[in-house]
Amino acid sequence: MIEEKVPRNVPKQEKGDSDVGDQSASPDDGKHNEKINNPSKLPQQIIPLVEEHLKSEKAIADEGIWPVIWDFAGQAVYRAIHPIFMSPDAVYVLVLDLTKKLFETAHCHVKQPDRNEENVAGPDSEDTNLDHIMRWMDLVHSLKQSDSLSTSLCKSLPPVILVGTHVDELDGNAPEEKSSMWNKLSPAFSEGFRDHITNNFEIDNTKAGNSNSQEDSQVVDLRQHIIALANELPHIKKKIPLSWLRVEKEIDKKSSQGENYVAKHIFKDQIAKQFCQLNREGDFEELLRFLHARGTIVYHGCTNDEDSLVVMNPQWLVNILCRIITAAIPNEFRYQNLHRQLRDHGILAEELIDEACKNQKVERIKEQLILIMEKFNLICQWKRNPDGKLHYHVPCMLTTKKDVKSIDNSSVPAPVYLTFNTEYVPSGLFSRLVVLFWKWASEMSSGKKQHQLFA
Repeated sequence: MIEEKVPRNVPKQEKGDSDVGDQSASPDDGKHNEKINNPSKLPQQIIPLVEEHLKSEKAIADEGIWPVIWDFAGQAVYRAIHPIFMSPDAVYVLVLDLTKKLFETAHCHVKQPDRNEENVAGPDSEDTNLDHIMRWMDLVHSLKQSDSLSTSLCKSLPPVILVGTHVDELDGNAPEEKSSMWNKLSPAFSEGFRDHITNNFEIDNTKAGNSNSQEDSQVVDLRQHIIALANELPHIKKKIPLSWLRVEKEIDKKSSQGENYVAKHIFKDQIAKQFCQLNREGDFEELLRFLHARGTIVYHGCTNDEDSLVVMNPQWLVNILCRIITAAIPNEFRYQNLHRQLRDHGILAEELIDEACKNQKVERIKEQLILIMEKFNLICQWKRNPDGKLHYHVPCMLTTKKDVKSIDNSSVPAPVYLTFNTEYVPSGLFSRLVVLFWKWASEMSSGKKQHQLFA
């Protein structure tokens, strides 16, 4: 699990940096200011609105940094999706269960609705707990920035904090158990990984969340460390138009009310224009790119496509994509064979997509969701049935082929191996390479042969 805290900088509005641009004063400006400064001259029905607006402005200007927390699950399917959402401007907390041995086989558990939690197989089903930790570090390292912190907190961005949990469940002498974990973990990390680490903490789960007087001191230290890191991040010092932050606040308000997505033209007319002057060509696209980079929205549409999807609740999108490409075990008999194909061979039938979209009540944006998944190479088209229904390959659902030697290579050319002359290859690259190779192979064979894929 990784928790992401995205620090936000809220600069105070300076002269010449107003929402409506640099405009010269008019003879009416003095009268307007006099009315604002002297509430007695305002109509009675306006006074409460002005007071509420001024309080809101002060709250935005004074708050400074606030956290946006993401809790990332660890299954292989989630790791394929995480790179879409992970930000290089974050502080990452990598949480480890200290009761688990590093070199024991890791167990991946999934809880389906109305079913008991079960252990699921995946491309990494033979991984140890240490392997899972390394995969997380791998993902964070793929976001490495050229900037570095101005202090000795860490050498590479984004920073990572290691947190060991369940100290209260450790057997024997807890200090030796804790030091044993960190001593084994440190040499396992490459120098590139170690450069991201800022500190490590051990948490007593029985005390976490208690009142201040009873709270675990390590939790307090962890909280202070996160704040210290956030204040050191380079993007904290960047100035941001106040109007953009007002848009961000409106997005948060709407998403909290259950409005998870909206068409691009509606977002522009009903949200952006309410707070921003979009006078120059490209102003709106610049705002969208800023909000996407912040993790406030997910937007990958074309500039000229007014019907592009603007997702105002990115965590909702993560859940929707996962439910589509993993497809819960269906109750209806007619879908069960299709589900076995997905589980065993990574082949996703459009019927399962339709059923998942129906269950999540997102049928009307099904095509946009498929476009998002194709854009990020999470899925790729395979073939179309006589009834017009498509099948897709889902690389992150491929299972490990335990006995590679049993594959019949007598009728195929010599295998091709792809190697890298670098010390680092991002883990999320595998799924995307499989998709690209599949597209290439399909074009070469013109769909005459059925290819076989395995992890």
